[in-house]
Amino acid sequence: MFLRSRIKSDHKVELERNISHFGLEKSQFLKKEMDIILYKKHSVKSACIPVIELKALVMQDKARPISVFNMVKDLKFLEQLKHTGRFDCYFLLITDHRGYYSGSMNAGKLLSDISRQEIHGCYRANNESLYLSQKYHIIWKDVNATQKFFLLRI
Repeated sequence: MFLRSRIKSDHKVELERNISHFGLEKSQFLKKEMDIILYKKHSVKSACIPVIELKALVMQDKARPISVFNMVKDLKFLEQLKHTGRFDCYFLLITDHRGYYSGSMNAGKLLSDISRQEIHGCYRANNESLYLSQKYHIIWKDVNATQKFFLLRI
């Protein structure tokens, strides 16, 4: 509702939009739905449609490597969308657990990379491997006294 109240009336904001809506073959992508998209009405075939993938790692009793792996999965999905030449891709993460932004550097690749503020290369979890083709530098910013976020442009 916040985004919809601030865009022009000839634009649409949609949540959990299936990639097939844009003529993309589901079997070619890691995920099937985009969290948030913004586009001009009647222009779903145009280039540079903003896509935002969101992760909210809140109210967790500890920082979890699998949560970071799911973030990597979202980043890889955005890389796939970007590669089509039709999307302007962003990733937003918010957390209230300091283990993600100031955790141990010896906590394993997933947690230590996010604490080092750099995500790149190959990541593995649950017999699944993902390779990020770009290097992403994380700049944590305060939401309030207990929460931080970062935003990446893919």
